[in-house]
Amino acid sequence: MISERKQALRRRMTAARDAIPQEVRADLSLRIAAHAIDAWARGAFAWGAGADGERPLRLAVYAAFRSEADAMELARWCWARGIPVAAPRVDAAAGEMTLREIAGEQCLVPGAYGIREPGPDAPTAPLAPGTLLLVPGLAFDAAGGRLGYGGGYYDRLLAHHRADVASGAIVVAAPAYAAQVVDVVPTEPHDAKVRFLITEEGIVDCRTGGRGNGIYAYERTGPGPDGRYFGQSGDGTDGDGDERGRHAAGDAASD
Repeated sequence: MISERKQALRRRMTAARDAIPQEVRADLSLRIAAHAIDAWARGAFAWGAGADGERPLRLAVYAAFRSEADAMELARWCWARGIPVAAPRVDAAAGEMTLREIAGEQCLVPGAYGIREPGPDAPTAPLAPGTLLLVPGLAFDAAGGRLGYGGGYYDRLLAHHRADVASGAIVVAAPAYAAQVVDVVPTEPHDAKVRFLITEEGIVDCRTGGRGNGIYAYERTGPGPDGRYFGQSGDGTDGDGDERGRHAAGDAASD
């Protein structure tokens, strides 16, 4: 069943991501953020009806937890230029997530499941056209498939904005290590996809699989030390590993 395939992939990708040394993750995160900043500045995250679209008007960024890729450097770049930034706040009891405005990292406090989030008094920020929404996850593929943690928070948030996401008015992108990219992520109809995949190796426009998008074509640089490409098991099937998820409670804070 697809749920069993997802759980097996979660275990394998959690172990693979956690195995990356902290200092390496920090370096990879800076490279990921540098690609995102360059793409933003050059209009690669364009939205709107114009011939060339427009650069995003605002950023929605998650606060990295445990071994996730950290894209906060992009938020710092936005703050320095007066670009509004928001972050998700989780209401675990209601099973909902909203975006709240933040003026800096000092606005983030420990929240649901120990993940940093805006305080309860932070102003609500709409998920509106012109937003670049960054989403975390465990595994991704070049077609935009995303494997989250099982909570469904981002799926529910984006379900209310399907038309804007489909048109590109809301741009959904995933910062991730190349080690998190697999051939195919098992997905279901309710699973939200990402438009752009941002790794230390470059950026994929998932609508083209990285081909002919005018920004970056994603290419694996080669096999890992065991002869396999990062993010793949030797036979293309799911492997084993510890399942820890994004948060202390398991699979509840964010999908």
